[in-house]
Amino acid sequence: MGPKTRRRNTSPDEYIAEDEDENMEEFILDDFLSDEESTSRRSLRNGRKTKAPTGTRKKASIEDNTASPSETHEKRPVSSTRGRLSRLNGASEQSPRKVYSKGQEEKIMYTYGTDESTFQQGKSLVNTWKQYETAPGATCFEKGPMFAEIDSDGFQQSSKKKQNFIAFENQFGDFSNNNIPLLIGNQEPVYYLQPHQIFDDESRHSLRKGYLVNTGIHVSSLSWLPTTEEAQYVAVGGLLQSGELAGSIFTPTSGRNQIQIWKLIKEKELSLYCTVWHDWGSIYQLQWCPCVFKEDVLGYLGIVTSDGIIRVVNVPRKLTHKNIFISEAEYMLQLPNCLISCFSWVLSGAEFPKQLLVGCSNGYIALWDIFDSNNGPLFYIPIHDSYIHMITQCSNEFPTMFITTAYDCYTRLIDIRNPEFENKALSHKRDICYAVAWSNLLQSIISSTESQLVMIESIRGLTTQILDERHGSVMCLGTSRLHPFVAIGSSDGIVTVINPFRLLGFSHKHRANVHRIFQLEYSEKESKYRFSNNFRPGLTKSRKLDMYIFPWQIQINCTEWNPNYSHGGWLASGMACGLLRLEDLSAIHRS
Repeated sequence: MGPKTRRRNTSPDEYIAEDEDENMEEFILDDFLSDEESTSRRSLRNGRKTKAPTGTRKKASIEDNTASPSETHEKRPVSSTRGRLSRLNGASEQSPRKVYSKGQEEKIMYTYGTDESTFQQGKSLVNTWKQYETAPGATCFEKGPMFAEIDSDGFQQSSKKKQNFIAFENQFGDFSNNNIPLLIGNQEPVYYLQPHQIFDDESRHSLRKGYLVNTGIHVSSLSWLPTTEEAQYVAVGGLLQSGELAGSIFTPTSGRNQIQIWKLIKEKELSLYCTVWHDWGSIYQLQWCPCVFKEDVLGYLGIVTSDGIIRVVNVPRKLTHKNIFISEAEYMLQLPNCLISCFSWVLSGAEFPKQLLVGCSNGYIALWDIFDSNNGPLFYIPIHDSYIHMITQCSNEFPTMFITTAYDCYTRLIDIRNPEFENKALSHKRDICYAVAWSNLLQSIISSTESQLVMIESIRGLTTQILDERHGSVMCLGTSRLHPFVAIGSSDGIVTVINPFRLLGFSHKHRANVHRIFQLEYSEKESKYRFSNNFRPGLTKSRKLDMYIFPWQIQINCTEWNPNYSHGGWLASGMACGLLRLEDLSAIHRS
């Protein structure tokens, strides 16, 4: 599980590895000393008296006088550093383990490494962000060019296929659910949200900016559009109806479905920008191309569907109608004898991301150049033993490193420059890891483990800490490059936000505050939903929580922070029942 741990000594510049204890001296000197000198040193070493407790000191001395030198050497307490720590931890001397740091500087060193510039950068980030307990401060967002701005003409000239779409005034299909009976908090009136109907929070709370939308589909994925404009866009995709789903994820399916794109104007108005209809089946993953387009192109949207094909769709900026039917995408990749299950754009600095790293149902990964799609993938190699369901890039600090997780319960770290040899297993869990994310500010991997726990692990493999515990399975994680807050969604219908820097900025006894953003409940007896928010922040519970089975309607399938600097505090959450929650969680500055 990673490199050997190194323990800090008296000086920050001195480190002692586990194998570099004082017992190594005898093996080194035996090669240079004569036989007589080696024998005398060994006899002196074996003749040392061991200290025993007061009540048994006499008995121990008798045993030392009668025992042979070899037996005395075996019974002698291990005086090495590794032996002392093993006795304290109750573990065997040779058992591998990770170092759990306690002091602030020690925590920062194990997270950001021993390089002086990186260490000072991490220390500055911790001191800046540890003051924010429950909400990100917009004034401290990381500045700088987040996305490359390119001209759409060069992108379209390399297209191999012409995208065919039909614009129409009416919709091309039906919705999965017609209306949702919803209770807001403990209030008695029931709101029946029709498809595309919006509930505004500002009518109840003047300082709260948030919207609750009935999309009419079983939300499975969403993605914010990178843009420099004041208007914000979010794409939402869902699964097919229950009767059209296949019995296995290894079986391709197709059917009429939709992708909705919602537009947020000046944080005061939310409207449906357009609906993209298709016959590709359920939506497994949506992700906009991480760059800003100019002129007539709104953006390029990568789509993974249940038919096992990945497509990149050109979404135009100017539309005559709100309903679009696409029969053929501009870019498409399909591999033989397997289904494409997930993907990630390969972002490298300020360059245009023209490559996609895809995961397959047979455990293989493939690197695809969309400008040269006819020649197949650049490489196609096995990494896992089963279905890969998530790929995440470690950008911007490690642009060539990717994290994959699969149904074989392994989470692996891969370098695409030499993926056949440069890949290692970060962890092997007893349960499937449903969610994994990369925190760029923290330079750490955040993943779910044991279904209910959320762990944060340094990419250097030195420290692990628990962020949150749930009664249900953790289904999704959301991180941002602008701030360190982590959004967690689970099957119990709860979305929480945690600041990991609260764990690094204080002593080891300090626990981070958990801010519950909202909770969705469902009554099967009355067939009604209840949406509750305005919870008071609390601390994580150290005890092991029980596991419960919750209704599938309240499951939180996806959470994502807005990647744009002007709206970095907006969080989008999608639920299985079809509700979409958009809310601004930026800290409110009071005079």
